[in-house]
Amino acid sequence: MKSFTLLTLIAALCLAKEREDFNGISEYEIDGCQDPYVRINGVYHAKPRLSTIPAFLVYCDQKIEGGGWVVIHRRFDGSVDFTRNWNDYRNGFGDISGEFWLGLEKVHQLTRSANYELLVVIRDNAGKQRTARYGQFVVHSEFEKYRLHVESFMNGTAEDCMGRHNRMAFATVDRDDKYGCASKYASGWWFDNCYTANLNGFYKPGSGNSMSWHRQPDKRVGLQEARMMIRIVRNSVLRMDELITFIEGVPKKTIRAAASVAVAATELAVETGVAATKVAVSGSRAVTTIAETAVTELAEGVVIPAVEAVGQVATSAVNKVAVIAEEMAKK
Repeated sequence: MKSFTLLTLIAALCLAKEREDFNGISEYEIDGCQDPYVRINGVYHAKPRLSTIPAFLVYCDQKIEGGGWVVIHRRFDGSVDFTRNWNDYRNGFGDISGEFWLGLEKVHQLTRSANYELLVVIRDNAGKQRTARYGQFVVHSEFEKYRLHVESFMNGTAEDCMGRHNRMAFATVDRDDKYGCASKYASGWWFDNCYTANLNGFYKPGSGNSMSWHRQPDKRVGLQEARMMIRIVRNSVLRMDELITFIEGVPKKTIRAAASVAVAATELAVETGVAATKVAVSGSRAVTTIAETAVTELAEGVVIPAVEAVGQVATSAVNKVAVIAEEMAKK
């Protein structure tokens, strides 16, 4: 009897631990679900590096296809109504550990900070799971009506149904319903008169006019489950329309500071001779290193041609000063 009670207690503790892993909110503030602190499925505070809004909760999936996924949409039982207005779709709704829509503004803040890929996971009415993966996924700003950029269908057991919606603005029953699709299908989505995929439609598995992915075996049968997840693409290239924000401020100040120090060092070299020239050369190279480090830290490993170009211009300018100083030292 005691043995049975002990086993029951252990089982209860294990179950509690599993629930904690799933529902507990991490104290760490992360940039994305590939952060080193994110090791298990669960809810975390996210603050993307370029975000202009307060930190928000995200659910991280660490199990499917290598993990590191931010879940931005999840439906599996119909407990959350997806017939919502513009404000709801902008801000998000539902239960972050259950059915939910993360919110267009949050997804925009994530995808403006780095390049993301998209993984769609669907389960049909027969219980068959399929996936579709895209190499590029961006949700633009509210000013651009949260226009979708989704390209580079990579692989998966589900065919490409999002490609048709590329470059489409988001529409709801009360905003930008150009084709009448949001009203007709009672949902918010990137409609294109009307859709090949609509994961925000009515939850009616096995029925028509419902959450669907048209290129499944029976396109008229509503899905049982759907998830949309995004993940940072390592060594990615940010879009040019976001680079101005990314490099604004610190790099410019760093470059100006580097130039000022280099000029001052060169002027000092002219006045005081060879000894000071050697100091100028050393100082210029040190400034170059500082400038390069600042740009590298800002980029944090992301390969950004425009930022690299800024760094190269700064480096070239300072190195040129150093060469001039060295030539002066020889005279």
